[in-house]
Amino acid sequence: MVQDFKYKPIASNHKKYSQTIENGTELKLKDGKGSFNLFKEAKQEQIFYFNNNSCNVVSIQIVPATDTANIRINNIISPSKNTDGPFGRNIDYGLSENGVYEIVIGESSIKGYPFQGNYTLNVQLK
Repeated sequence: MVQDFKYKPIASNHKKYSQTIENGTELKLKDGKGSFNLFKEAKQEQIFYFNNNSCNVVSIQIVPATDTANIRINNIISPSKNTDGPFGRNIDYGLSENGVYEIVIGESSIKGYPFQGNYTLNVQLK
C-alpha cells in the first residue's frame, strides 16, 4: 500500500490514503514497511522519522520520476544523535540502537540543479 504525502493537502480520489505531512513527521510503517508518495520543493531539506524496536537493518529507497533528478538521502540520524551520510538514493543501513531514527532527504550541492517534484520513499525494517 502506497500512502500519498505532500506538504499541502492532496486532491485525490483515494482520500483515505491522503494526508498532510510536514517535516518532522513519523513515517507510519505497517508490518515494518511503507511506501510514501512525496513532493519536494527545490532546495528543501525534508526530515522524516521512523521507530526501530528490534530490527538490525533499514532499507531505504528514493524513487524519483526521472533518473537524472538531484535527490538523495543526505543523512541518517540515530536515536543517540549520531549522524551518518551522505548516501545515494538506496541504502541498507545497519541499526545499532532501538528508538527513533531520522531520515534527512535533500540534494547534492555538487550534482546539479535543485530538485523539485514528486518522488516515492520506500522504507523497510529487516
